[in-house]
Amino acid sequence: MIWTRPDLITVDGELNIDITNPNIDKVIFDNVQQPQTAKKWTINVKPEISERDHNLQVFFTLGGKQYTSEITVSMQTKIDPLKPIVKENLDKVIKFGNDNNLGNILDNNDSTIKAKIQQINSRIIDFLQIAIAKKDIHSATLTAKPDSKGYQGSVVVKYNVVPATIVDLKIDLQPTTPTQQHKLIKIMSDKLILAQLQAQLIHSTMSIVKVKSQCLNQQQQVVS
Repeated sequence: MIWTRPDLITVDGELNIDITNPNIDKVIFDNVQQPQTAKKWTINVKPEISERDHNLQVFFTLGGKQYTSEITVSMQTKIDPLKPIVKENLDKVIKFGNDNNLGNILDNNDSTIKAKIQQINSRIIDFLQIAIAKKDIHSATLTAKPDSKGYQGSVVVKYNVVPATIVDLKIDLQPTTPTQQHKLIKIMSDKLILAQLQAQLIHSTMSIVKVKSQCLNQQQQVVS
């Protein structure tokens, strides 16, 4: 443990102040005049539970002139020394696979990159202490912010930007039985995403076409 005021002369524990001088007229400690015996003063200072300054005043006469000497007795406390902050290197915190490859992602927005890293990285990451310094469609550099308390350095993550595929879907539907009249049904969707087509024959006279997607639900019926 260390003193809170290392610049002072220190005494550990109880303190006795002994003063002996025939020229001293009186001694005042914390505004209380101290008793003396044959020009000898003994002042006992007990340890404090918190920091406190005591005031000691000594009045004496030299050459017919009166003087006053004032001393501050500062009671300090001991504290544990501050532990040095150890920051982790970012390339040890963000580490997955052989080369930090995120695989395919929809875009290289900061939120997308961070979410993917958090998903596959073995450790939870405080992205408030991290900035994405530079990025392109293949990689991004993550750097610890200057005021970061836990991280230092930088790390590179790799990825492939693969946007969602948007298609125009054209489907030709023909009857599955030769007795039905041949009719051609053309369905043109307006940029369906992940479209799924399900055909079902009901009885022998009706065909039902169902188109399901994230953005459109269509149902068309053809009656023979």
